[in-house]
Amino acid sequence: SHDSYKHTGVPRMTPAPDWQDVHIAFGTNEYGLAVSATNTTFINKRAQTGGNSYLKRGIDEDLITTALLSEAKTPGEAIELLGRIVEKDGVGNNEGFVIFIGSAKELWIFETFGRHRWLASKVPDDKFIIVANDMVTDYADLSDRANFRGTADLKEFAVKHGFAVYGGAEEGVHAGDVNLAASYGENNTKYNTGRRWRGYNLFAPSKKIAMLGYGDSDKTYPMFVTPDRKISAEAVMQFQRDRYQGTSYDLSLAPRVTTLNPEGYDIKETLFY
Repeated sequence: SHDSYKHTGVPRMTPAPDWQDVHIAFGTNEYGLAVSATNTTFINKRAQTGGNSYLKRGIDEDLITTALLSEAKTPGEAIELLGRIVEKDGVGNNEGFVIFIGSAKELWIFETFGRHRWLASKVPDDKFIIVANDMVTDYADLSDRANFRGTADLKEFAVKHGFAVYGGAEEGVHAGDVNLAASYGENNTKYNTGRRWRGYNLFAPSKKIAMLGYGDSDKTYPMFVTPDRKISAEAVMQFQRDRYQGTSYDLSLAPRVTTLNPEGYDIKETLFY
C-alpha cells in the first residue's frame, strides 16, 4: 500500500530441483519489527470439516516475512494485516503455520487453524514458549485483546462440528474450555514431541514436564512456561546445538543418520531427528 519499508532478510535456501523458491525466512525492518516464518503446522482430519481444509492458493510462509516487514511498523499492525489476509484470501499450500512477530518490547505468536482462521497470542514477559512444528495454543481468551486477537468463531466452530477437545495442558486448568491445539492440531509427531519436551526441561527443569506420547494429538504441552531463571541469548544458542546429551535419547549414542528422509529407522533413532 506504500513504498516498502527498508528491511533485512535471512533467506531460507532450498535445494533445486525439488524446490526452486528462495524466500526470506526471518528479518527486521527499519522500525524494529521482527518476523520469522518457517514453522509449518498441519490440522488433523477431524478439523477439516465445514470447508475448513487448507487452500491450494493463499498466503503461506514464502511471502509472509517480506509482506509484513514491507508494510508494518509495529507487531500490532503486522498482526492485523496478516489476519485480514488470512480471513480474506485464506491459507495456502495445504499447510498452516506459526509465525513469530515481535519488537524489542513485545513478542506475539500468530497461528492458523485452517482455511480462514487464526489467532495471535502475546508471550508474557516472564514466560517462554517452545515451538517445533506443533500447534501451540492450549487456551485463549478472545475478549482479552491486550493478549489475544483472532477469528471470533475458533472455539465455536470446533464445538459445532464435534471435534472440540477440552482442558488446558495442565490438569484441572481451563478444564471446561476448548483446547485449540488439541482440537485442531496434528501434534506430537516423532519429529516434534521430543524437541518441545527438551526445551521446556532445559529452561524449566523444576516443572518436570513429561514427554507426550508419539502421535497423542489430543494432549498438548503448556503454551507458556515460567523459566527457572532468566534465559540468556547464549542459553538459547546452546539449546539450538543440543543433541539430548545426558538423556536416554543422546544422539551421540545412536547410529548416524545420513539421509534427509529418515522414514523406516527405528523410532528411537528418528524421534529427535
